[in-house]
Amino acid sequence: MTDLLFHITTGAVDERTQVVEPHGDLDMATVGQLQAVLEDMVESGTRYVILDLEYATFLDSRGVVVMVASERALSEADGKLVIVCASPHFRRLISLVGDATVELTLVSSRREALQVAAVLPA
Repeated sequence: MTDLLFHITTGAVDERTQVVEPHGDLDMATVGQLQAVLEDMVESGTRYVILDLEYATFLDSRGVVVMVASERALSEADGKLVIVCASPHFRRLISLVGDATVELTLVSSRREALQVAAVLPA
C-alpha cells in the first residue's frame, strides 16, 4: 500500500551534491521510494547526498537500514551521506539500529550539512 501523503523532493546543490527531502512517514510502505531515489543518485554519479529529515514525521528501522546501505554505496564511490536530523527520537533510533561498521554523519541543520559537504574532497 502506498502512502498518498508521502513524497520526496530533490535538488542539486552543485554538480556533485544533491539534497533529498522525504515528506511524511518513512516506514515499510514508503521506504522503497527513498531507497530508489538514493540508489538512482549513486548510479548517476552523485558523490554527496544530504538527506534532510526535517519534514519526515515518522522513522522506523527500515529507514535507517536504507541510510546505512546508502552510506555504504556512496563511500564505495568516494562519496558521503550527510543526514540532517534535529529530532532526538530519530537520532536515538539511528544510533540503536545503525550498523557499527558504517559511520553515519548526523548534523542538526541544513546549514551544517552544507558546511560539511563544502569541505569534502572534490
